[in-house]
Amino acid sequence: MKPIIDISFWQRPNSIDYDLLSTQIDGVILRACYGTSKDIHFERHYAEFTARGTPIGYYHYIIGSQNIKAQSDALNAAVAGKTMDLGGWMDVEDRRTVTRIYRQQVLEYADYQPEMGVYSSKSAWQEIMGGVYLNDRKLWVAHYTTAANPLLPVGWTDWHFWQHTSTGRLAGYTGNLDLNRHKDALPEPPADALFQARVVTVKPNRLRTRYSPAGAVRPEADWYKSGQVVSVYETKPDWYRTAVETWASSEWLRRLDYEEPPMMINIPPLWQKDNRWKNILLGYSTSMTIGGWGCLIVTLAMRLGLMPDVVNDRQKAVGGFTGANVYWQMVQVAFPELTDFEYIECYWTLAPLDRIDSRLAEGIPVHVHVDLYNETASMEQHWVLIKGKNGDDYIANDPWTGKEISFTEVYGDPARWIFRIASWRKA
Repeated sequence: MKPIIDISFWQRPNSIDYDLLSTQIDGVILRACYGTSKDIHFERHYAEFTARGTPIGYYHYIIGSQNIKAQSDALNAAVAGKTMDLGGWMDVEDRRTVTRIYRQQVLEYADYQPEMGVYSSKSAWQEIMGGVYLNDRKLWVAHYTTAANPLLPVGWTDWHFWQHTSTGRLAGYTGNLDLNRHKDALPEPPADALFQARVVTVKPNRLRTRYSPAGAVRPEADWYKSGQVVSVYETKPDWYRTAVETWASSEWLRRLDYEEPPMMINIPPLWQKDNRWKNILLGYSTSMTIGGWGCLIVTLAMRLGLMPDVVNDRQKAVGGFTGANVYWQMVQVAFPELTDFEYIECYWTLAPLDRIDSRLAEGIPVHVHVDLYNETASMEQHWVLIKGKNGDDYIANDPWTGKEISFTEVYGDPARWIFRIASWRKA
């Protein structure tokens, strides 16, 4: 029996050989959320292990310093439409001073998530809960020991998963891994499925299923959610069979056994720390340089096919800065070939990715504002230039590194981690 691992943003995708690691394990449990924030590598981990047929589960590290319902809602959004054979688990362990979780908050979260199991250790459960609660749920216990059995939180007599070490080593990843034992046989992917398909109805609409092609509609409980991935066992014109006596219109199911070709605009990256301009003062600043603070100027340079120092000078010539900050309204004065300016503020809401997709479809690159280090508490403002899309991921030129990047891999979920959007058509 192989172990199950659990991973989060600490295990960076570029450090994982997914092909090799997936052969070493029986499954993986992914951190979906920390508080109200989706784990920045959740989507990439999910896509990679799903592509290799690895059974997947998810967990939510809940904290006491944020609204409980908001945390539950964030989790629902993160896992919507995903296949999770290993189930969901609420992580009850935070005893830190600022973010400590308390019993009543755990119970409130459990009310919002009635199907989730519990992850905890004996000591954490005692300190946070102080008694027998939720013991009708499956237990994923943490106890690092070489003993034959783990110590269990009060109220439980058995465990479903046992996290027995945090320093495990497996081929395919060079660092430490949490390893878990499991008792039950894990579900095998159906051997006779022809392919998988994703439901592409518009949320919150659901895809009706029928007992036969164009036959009677099945109960609503058998309908599919938008974004859900299903197996297809039989095809007929305009219809797919997704289970015994269960058919759905193929119009609303997109096959996943091929990838849509990526959309890409040919724009070479520029590096803001290039020796040719890194020490040039940015705008009217007396201390801030292009190398340190000129990310937006460099994305404009890439958009225009110019050098950053030229863009800097032309903006200055028309009064296009307030200190070191670009004065948006003056960009089209400095560069009259740019037209139809669109600016979207999405700091307090999810980014409207359809607007980015629409611009890319026209061959227009898009400037987006991100947090350079979104794993830290403070925000470091930064701009990158999105120039393409590959599946659900965006391809961008990042002036901080001077490289072409996967947005999801570097900055996380674009809907969550894009705060402002700016773009122009070019005459």
